[in-house]
Amino acid sequence: MHLIANASILVGGRRSKFVTFHWQWSIDGGKTWTDAGSTPLADTLVPNLTLMTPYQFRVAATVSRSTGAWSQPVGLLVH
Repeated sequence: MHLIANASILVGGRRSKFVTFHWQWSIDGGKTWTDAGSTPLADTLVPNLTLMTPYQFRVAATVSRSTGAWSQPVGLLVH
């Protein structure tokens, strides 16, 4: 799965060379979350997902040393 976030919304207009995007996914409706890694870019690849399984994904951004709130989860069915 290739995920792309809207970086300008996540960083809230703050300008910094030091931005990290943190990605998570859930298969139980958001009760538990699994880290999908962190990237310096507003996109990532999540490999090896199970076909015909509904997932939720979310992202948060750290600008310098301040981490923002998690985004609203986005639900997708992998097929």
